[in-house]
Amino acid sequence: MKKHVAAALLWVCLGVSPMATAQVYINEIMAVNQSYGTDPQGDAEDWVELVNAGNVSVNLGGYYLSDDPDNPQKWQFPTNQSGLTRLPARGHLVVWADSDTQASGLHAGFNLSSLGETLVLSSPSGDMVDRITYEPLRADVTYGRDALNAAQWGVLAFPTPGMANMPVTLGFASTPVAEQASGFHDQPFSLTLSTPLPGAAIWITLDGSHPRTSSTALLYSQPVFLDRTTCVRAIVLKTGYLPSDVVTRTYLFMSDTINQPRNPEGFPSKWKSVTADYEMDPDIVASAQYAGKMQEALLSCSR
Repeated sequence: MKKHVAAALLWVCLGVSPMATAQVYINEIMAVNQSYGTDPQGDAEDWVELVNAGNVSVNLGGYYLSDDPDNPQKWQFPTNQSGLTRLPARGHLVVWADSDTQASGLHAGFNLSSLGETLVLSSPSGDMVDRITYEPLRADVTYGRDALNAAQWGVLAFPTPGMANMPVTLGFASTPVAEQASGFHDQPFSLTLSTPLPGAAIWITLDGSHPRTSSTALLYSQPVFLDRTTCVRAIVLKTGYLPSDVVTRTYLFMSDTINQPRNPEGFPSKWKSVTADYEMDPDIVASAQYAGKMQEALLSCSR
């Protein structure tokens, strides 16, 4: 029953009469797939999902799908594989966008751009069936039709290849802004963070961990006083929005840097296969010739 109600809503939102036959549309786009679905070869490729909002099945053999509006016939659905190209009434069909056209399954002859582009679906006669321009997408986030208003497109927090979509979000929260850039410092200071998104919260960590998942995350409410070397990470969260990008700023206090040991606590002990060594050369730091110039030299790296 739920599936049929969703289909009826799709008809209405798209202006399609329930008495119509097949009605095929682009429904959901995954441009950076890491975790949501694998192709017949077992690879997590990007994909485009089509939906049939009509009440009869349709064979998409001979239809075209393209990521270039100037070349709408860039890739054609095979005409001799109805087992792959038949789209049931109120059903969904996933096309892998990986240019691997010789592999088994439906593989379009193009790849999707994470920066956003335009997709065009055309009939065998070349008439445009659907066209959608999607915005830049992050890994494992899709752009698709809203579950209750199929005419509305937006970013989906939970991809659903081969199934009905979830409600769209309001997009990504704006990236937090750090007033001070990363670099060397010789005096303590207060770090100010901000976001242009009204009502949003900024969460931070001061130990380099992820501010959304770490147990050390703090809700930012006032400037943060820093007087020692600190890696600050910040994220913006707000209900209805997807989390912002994480901003990372590292503030190096010169006295810490000059005097830090070879293997300070909390630092990685290996640089790939090499044993880490964080200590500045003691022969340089303690030399009569250079000792008095170390702070000035480090500050020049931030200019």
